[in-house]
Amino acid sequence: MKVKLVFLILSFCLIEAKAQGIIKDYNNIGWYGYFGDHKLSRKFGLHTEYQWRRTHFITAWQQSLARASVNYKITEDLSFALGYTFVETYPYGDYPSTKEPYPENRIYQDLKFKIPFWKFEFENRLRLEQRFIAKLTDSTGHKITGWDYRNRIRYQLKVEFAVKGNTIDAKEPYLTAYDEIFIRFGGNTGKNCFDQNRLFIGLGYKFTKDFKFEGGYFFQLSKHQNKEKNTGKYVYEYNKGFIVSLYYDIDFRKREGE
Repeated sequence: MKVKLVFLILSFCLIEAKAQGIIKDYNNIGWYGYFGDHKLSRKFGLHTEYQWRRTHFITAWQQSLARASVNYKITEDLSFALGYTFVETYPYGDYPSTKEPYPENRIYQDLKFKIPFWKFEFENRLRLEQRFIAKLTDSTGHKITGWDYRNRIRYQLKVEFAVKGNTIDAKEPYLTAYDEIFIRFGGNTGKNCFDQNRLFIGLGYKFTKDFKFEGGYFFQLSKHQNKEKNTGKYVYEYNKGFIVSLYYDIDFRKREGE
């Protein structure tokens, strides 16, 4: 189902490109991040995250993103999260969507479902986002004059493959990959529903049960919300590069004597 959905959306993008023409903007990017899922009790946890997103691989800003959520474990394989994200987006590329950096506040809800199978673990993540994007005017520079409200839904399918044995244990490498589709919806979206698609293929290493590393190739196809002013065409970003991520989890229950 996931593959069919991505195929249909990307096919629509190709049809649109042939029908009315688009502007292609190619960028080299590097995303560097920290992620942590910390246990507070048997059912509740805290997620923390920071991503340092760069263009020209590392020399210039693309985005700065900080995220936190409260997680609730429904079953061993099913969980729900309610969280907040702060994003600062910078002008980049040949056709930047903004002239000045602008902030964005998001409230989001996650539903995750894991499916272990042989050497694989599949993780399905459905995310709803309520986005509050700052409006800036040329005359005021960095001054915020208002906020645009937008809705977005995201679906990610991630897979991890154990290289040794049937599970990924400490001091073992593993393979990992994911694909994530982003769809805009709501009153101010119109027909411009496709937002972006992300593809990652990489290698991981689990140092301990609480600490691991992942790195690999990343491709992002992103469509601007509004048409380019001079040509009246939509800009599609073809961003490729790599992701480097560290994962470190803390079990706070130990301090409570659980």
